[in-house]
Amino acid sequence: MAKVNYDAFDRFDINECCDYFEVEDQRQWKKLNKFIVADEQEYVATLVNEFKFEDTADDEYEAFMSGVKYALTKMNIAFKAAGVDLKVQEVDLVEGMGHVLTRTKDTPESFVKRVLEKPVPQSKSWL
Repeated sequence: MAKVNYDAFDRFDINECCDYFEVEDQRQWKKLNKFIVADEQEYVATLVNEFKFEDTADDEYEAFMSGVKYALTKMNIAFKAAGVDLKVQEVDLVEGMGHVLTRTKDTPESFVKRVLEKPVPQSKSWL
């Protein structure tokens, strides 16, 4: 069995695109949040509130983060094996890192345009 690298996520920078489209309205951010499948800012609260860890030390936090990376890596492997046009990518969420679910060929610009329902200019090649 081939060795799997659980830190081999593609980087996806949506912050620059959000700045370009002047995304300041919280309703717009909620549209983007639907695609955030893991947010490191929520890990401690999830450990305490959902899994009932009372004192989260660095070891528990690191183990939880490793479990998330393991599961998301396995999802990417399954998407690819099934020929599904989706992948999980690492994303900078300003206050911390996280992971976002995108289409395989998405660029940050195409992703933000689609999610925020921004008009896409029509190309002559489409006619």
